[in-house]
Amino acid sequence: MSTRQRAAELFNVLTENELDMFIYLFGSKHNVPQKQELSEKQKAIACLKKLAETLPPLPVGFDEKAARDEYLKEKYCL
Repeated sequence: MSTRQRAAELFNVLTENELDMFIYLFGSKHNVPQKQELSEKQKAIACLKKLAETLPPLPVGFDEKAARDEYLKEKYCL
């Protein structure tokens, strides 16, 4: 199977959000016209917001600071 065939198969399974991110990441390298009304920072924020919508909600009572501290202790043997 050629690289182009594999890429075409991959495109067929990507979600709309993933395709938007792909176009945003690689479109400028190949002079693909993009929406002119948004700045680059606004595009990045919109992309991150779309990605965040796909994440599951945090469990009730989840303590981000405690989880971060625990991770750092494990990673750096503190």
